[in-house]
Amino acid sequence: MLTLRAYMWVGEGPRHDGNRRAIAFDVFGLAEGRQAWIANMHYRWQILRADNGVYGGWSGEHRSKEEALAALEK
Repeated sequence: MLTLRAYMWVGEGPRHDGNRRAIAFDVFGLAEGRQAWIANMHYRWQILRADNGVYGGWSGEHRSKEEALAALEK
């Protein structure tokens, strides 16, 4: 099962709740040697993948972070 952990927020104030929302996430639970990140860029959610330290480019046009995560689980 894949899970997300937020690492970037947008909004005002020093806290990560209230007026702020997460816009980028680390993905945990992938196979060894694989990494992925999900971020909201240009009004869509995209995925960045890395296999054994080799990074691809940002891809996808997902409507939500959950939809992007589901695409990684396939």
